[in-house]
Amino acid sequence: MIDPNNLSLNATMNIDLTSTATASFTHVALTPGVYNVVSITFNPPVLTDDNPPAVPATCLEGVAVLPGPPLVPPPLPPITFGEADGYTIDVVPGKTTIDFRVDVPALIAGYEAAFTCQPSCNGDGACVTAFDQNAFRTVLRNVVTIQ
Repeated sequence: MIDPNNLSLNATMNIDLTSTATASFTHVALTPGVYNVVSITFNPPVLTDDNPPAVPATCLEGVAVLPGPPLVPPPLPPITFGEADGYTIDVVPGKTTIDFRVDVPALIAGYEAAFTCQPSCNGDGACVTAFDQNAFRTVLRNVVTIQ
């Protein structure tokens, strides 16, 4: 029996942001209704540029063209949303998947905008000096939908 007040889909999904296909939990058997998502966790993306421009247009692109490992902050912690963040799942008769959609261009733009970058650090070229996790959290909430 499913408790409509306490449903847990404890699973890990890896979504390929280069794909245009919808990522879905499949074979979901839920009673029709609207479910509030009380906790959902996202790992921030890791963006790589396999072909950075020779003349960077932005400071972040300048970090990508430095020889050796890029000067970036340590991996970012996961971002968790709770019930107050307003994610819901609307289950209608016959629905067998929960679809996750990501506005990838907006995700990438928001991710890049959350970094503070300096064009010159100790004469070594561009470097990342900070990451605004709250700003990126807002972007993430706006670009990921659950259907």
